Amino acid sequence: MVIDNFSVPHERNPRFTGRREFLDTLKRKLTDNAPKTYNHRVALYGMGGIGKTQTALEYVYANRDSYKRIYWITAVDQASLLSGYRNIAIKAGLTKLLGLKPMGLAGAVVSWLGQEDSWLLVLDNLDDISIVSGLLPRNGPQKHTLITTRNPNALGIPAEGMELSLLGSTDSIDLLSTLSNIHIEPEADSAKLKEAARIVRELGYLPLAIEQAAAYVREVAGSFTLFLDHYHGNQKSVHQWVSQGYRA
Repeated sequence: MVIDNFSVPHERNPRFTGRREFLDTLKRKLTDNAPKTYNHRVALYGMGGIGKTQTALEYVYANRDSYKRIYWITAVDQASLLSGYRNIAIKAGLTKLLGLKPMGLAGAVVSWLGQEDSWLLVLDNLDDISIVSGLLPRNGPQKHTLITTRNPNALGIPAEGMELSLLGSTDSIDLLSTLSNIHIEPEADSAKLKEAARIVRELGYLPLAIEQAAAYVREVAGSFTLFLDHYHGNQKSVHQWVSQGYRA
């Protein structure tokens, strides 16, 4: 049996931009050995569309070589959580556990992780924190759990909380420019820069909305000027448009 020690359902986003300082802080919190209640377990929380999953994904790929095992579970409900632990058992070659009932299997995988010496477990979209009661592995200096959630009650998970805030103006413009394939030279393209600043401001600096706008610029409008025309002319239609190409 081939053992898969890197089980992540998403490829790295080559166009990820911003959040560098945040990612550095996240790494320090996960690796910090100072005595704290929830050492090595961090919950990224914030509103929907803020970029929690993409930030967690970037952390995974940027720090891939720091762990012997990396596993990713989509934890939107108890069924998906238990299914995720079953997938870990399969990927890790823990065939003896596969005959157990879902809750027993999950508990056995949690215990197994606690005995391993180097891993990162990502629990993505864990909004109902009650489903992880008794199903979080014991953490340590090289045993890290990273959680994404819209629930600001990180202590209820329990984990150390880190709020993922809106992007700043500069990072928002950089994201729009990068994903729309429209390069902006600040000194030479003042009009283009003002249009980009207006777009990200009107979109509330929300990464998911900026990604959608960039895709619309890239595939439909072709320029920031035309995007603003379309957006102001039929905002609902622009919001409902779905890209047929690359989605960031």
